[in-house]
Amino acid sequence: MLHLVSNSKGYSACKRSLLPDDNVLFLGNGVYVAEETACEQTYAILQDVKARGLSLCAGVKGIDYDDFVQLVISTTSSVTWT
Repeated sequence: MLHLVSNSKGYSACKRSLLPDDNVLFLGNGVYVAEETACEQTYAILQDVKARGLSLCAGVKGIDYDDFVQLVISTTSSVTWT
């Protein structure tokens, strides 16, 4: 499962459903809480991280929008948390 998280409220709801092998992608204001996830496969949109003057924490992989599309295509299901 791919969880798309766009803000801290969305992540609060999302984390109740996370399984260890899930993928989590933080985008928009969701990048502010990217370091809080315990999932092995954690991603953040680099453009959103840079636009907010943040840096990636250990364990979070920065990706661009082309990588985002590939991640969605390669995942059997996804849910958006807003």
